[in-house]
Amino acid sequence: MQRLAPIPASALLVALVCSLTACGDAGGTTAASETDGAGETDDASTGAPATTSGPTSDGATGATTGSSDATTTSGAATDSDATTATTEGPALADRLLMIDNGLNRLILLDPGGGPVWITDIPSGARDLQLLPDDRALVSHGGGALEVSLSDGAIGWMIDDHQDIQTARRLDDGVTTLLGANAGPGVVFSYVDGDGAVQDTLEISGVTELRLARVLEGGNILFTAGLPWMAMEVNPAGETVWKAILPGKGYLAERLPNGNTLATTGDAVTVLELDEGGEVVNTLGGKQSFPDIGLDWFSGFTTLSSGDVVAANWLGHDKWGTGPHLVQFTPDNALAWSWEDHELAMQVTNVLAVPAD
Repeated sequence: MQRLAPIPASALLVALVCSLTACGDAGGTTAASETDGAGETDDASTGAPATTSGPTSDGATGATTGSSDATTTSGAATDSDATTATTEGPALADRLLMIDNGLNRLILLDPGGGPVWITDIPSGARDLQLLPDDRALVSHGGGALEVSLSDGAIGWMIDDHQDIQTARRLDDGVTTLLGANAGPGVVFSYVDGDGAVQDTLEISGVTELRLARVLEGGNILFTAGLPWMAMEVNPAGETVWKAILPGKGYLAERLPNGNTLATTGDAVTVLELDEGGEVVNTLGGKQSFPDIGLDWFSGFTTLSSGDVVAANWLGHDKWGTGPHLVQFTPDNALAWSWEDHELAMQVTNVLAVPAD
């Protein structure tokens, strides 16, 4: 595993300029387009929601297995004072782990909005999950990896799969669920610690899978299209719940009360949906916040305070035009925002990490 030296702010600026101008060698990072693994589409569909209920919790524990000789990178501590970050609002109680899929890196922010470390990762990263022992699971286009939250070092990694959109460690601490788009459908693969497929679940009639969550009892909640929807299937692949979304869904999570939170792409909202698929609360939205640069909501996380932080993805040539992260209270007040266009290019997902 290759370790990088600390990255000063000037080097971060050079990296961003190079990503936009294609300087450097042919193996360097390039910006995501609408047709690559990081791109999204601007289409939106509407329709009537179906009514069914489902389980209420997300199984999300795991333990590391094996090690990796990956040549893609690792943790780089940075000086949190050497940034050009713009932070609006009081400091958070949590740290934030985020994926920048324009520069293909992980960034851990301290509660004040400064970088703790930065780690380069393979392309196509989308999903994040806290694991025991101060680790996180990260999906990437070829599989998944584990990263140390203390220093950003990459440990276990599998990289021999294709078009992976989501990764979740199951309760046994070894098995990882990988989700991929496969032709006219979606395939979930259950893999062991070596990445070998032990079982698969194919869902036909849907495409554009993004993130999935494994619920108590083994059901899988995920976003897909078309039309854009959040849907839940049981271990046999049967649909037990779904709700149509006003834009391209990215992440849906089941709440303890049985409702579901979901992002909506260019509709720029986080919706709370009841068991009948009806909207009972809305966070964000261009109509409510017309002047702060909201463009596309992808991932989100719920803080220990109960507020929600959404990733405002700035792809589609929107780099530098708005905040990367925005925090909303349950009554849709803007509590905090963060942007640093030297440090990050386009943040696609974010995960709250309890502060030490």
